[in-house]
Amino acid sequence: MPFQARCHWCHLPFVRWQEGDWHGWICASARCRQRCSRYAIWRSQGGTSRLLFFPLPKQVEAIQAILSGKHRWILYGGARGGGKSMLLRWIAYMLCLRLPNFQAVLLRRTYAELEKSHMRRMSAEALLLRAIYTPSGTPPTVRFSNGSVLELGHCQDPKDAEKYLSAEYNLVLPDELGTFEEDMILKIGGSARIRSPLFKPCVVASTNPGATWVRDRWISKVVDAERYPGYKPNDYFFIQSLLDDNPYPDEEYEKFLNDQDPDTRAAWREGSWDVFEGQYFKEFKAALHVVRKDIPADVPRIGGLDWGYANRGVHLWAIVEPDGHLHITQEYVFRQTLAEVAAGRILQMTQNGGYQLLASAADPSMWIRTGQSGESIAETMQRVGVALQRANHERVNGWQRVRHWLSLAPDGRPWMTIDPSCVYLLRTLPALIHDDTHPEDLDTTGEDHAADALRYLVMARPAPGVRHRESEFGPDSVGRLFQEARAGSQPSLLGRDAVMT
Repeated sequence: MPFQARCHWCHLPFVRWQEGDWHGWICASARCRQRCSRYAIWRSQGGTSRLLFFPLPKQVEAIQAILSGKHRWILYGGARGGGKSMLLRWIAYMLCLRLPNFQAVLLRRTYAELEKSHMRRMSAEALLLRAIYTPSGTPPTVRFSNGSVLELGHCQDPKDAEKYLSAEYNLVLPDELGTFEEDMILKIGGSARIRSPLFKPCVVASTNPGATWVRDRWISKVVDAERYPGYKPNDYFFIQSLLDDNPYPDEEYEKFLNDQDPDTRAAWREGSWDVFEGQYFKEFKAALHVVRKDIPADVPRIGGLDWGYANRGVHLWAIVEPDGHLHITQEYVFRQTLAEVAAGRILQMTQNGGYQLLASAADPSMWIRTGQSGESIAETMQRVGVALQRANHERVNGWQRVRHWLSLAPDGRPWMTIDPSCVYLLRTLPALIHDDTHPEDLDTTGEDHAADALRYLVMARPAPGVRHRESEFGPDSVGRLFQEARAGSQPSLLGRDAVMT
């Protein structure tokens, strides 16, 4: 079927339209056209008005979000071909024309990107707008007769962000947000601080899917609360724009997007935030793997534990369903916490849920005493009452086992699902990338603590679909497990020759 963009509101196809010497696309519905016309840009000339810009419906939604003053950070985009960069430029023009002394800055990561995407078009656009464009200025600017200024900038090096810290703007416009570093944008965004009765300062950005920090702030709205305690989800507003919302690209451009590899096509054509270049667990799909389930309290749990003191430690709880599927039910994330305290918290969370924790496959390094004569971390936690088993520490094989559990079972469902309350696991697992030196392994400089806990847990299990006799998991074996834990012996209930069914 030939590509045909449609109106997001009424779903009618766009039609070609001519208004004077302006040629473009508009919705076939008169009602939708009227709504869009409120934000069109006209220029008076010789007693007549000349149309310069007529926004599309999705672009109108972005403009209305900006003017509402409800959101500090607005993101527009999500796929290629949605008209992102052009919209940022014309939003700046519109506000500069409407609001005297308005101050805006439009940014790209590098000067070359800024010149290629924006500056080469501004000379003709400024002439239409009766503005003065100074490309050779420091910085380049577009100045309007009412005192408004659109400044152009770039931020190639993290230190470049500092030159914007003392500046003040009504509006900050980072284009292709995912190419910037997170802290860089947070610093520059603080320069949007000029308030006026008619406009609340904000940051309006565009991007394609890819950057995990962008996904965390605008899409999943789950960030590292310890690092960013002031994060407020309601400050972040996302407007998805797809190729189907923009009639200006032709069928050849759609063909170009459809001809990409599956992961690139999912991001560029469909606007998926689940995949990006270098991603280690491409199998993870939030729509498939994030599932809320009501688990009866009498279903015992098994666990996975990655120890950390200076770094984060993570404990995961899971159940194995009667049909062999694995469901991660809960997580506990801690740092700078003594082993005895962490063990007590694990027991408390287990007791609060009213279920039994049979045993947890734990980081083997927890049994190392590092030259001390006292008990190891594992022994401390077992003394408190948490049953532990030395985990299989194989990395590459372990990650392959995780991939297997993320794959689809014969019934069409993933072998493993994760409860949405496991926010740390869900934030960090899909963000992990391949190691440049050892591509079969993941990059350990990322936040791999929850992934390690998951690896330990699944490596203590048989491969998905393998079943064993139920008699191994009766009340007698549960009691034996805790007796072994308190006696200091190694529990074996999670061993690879036993599964819970």
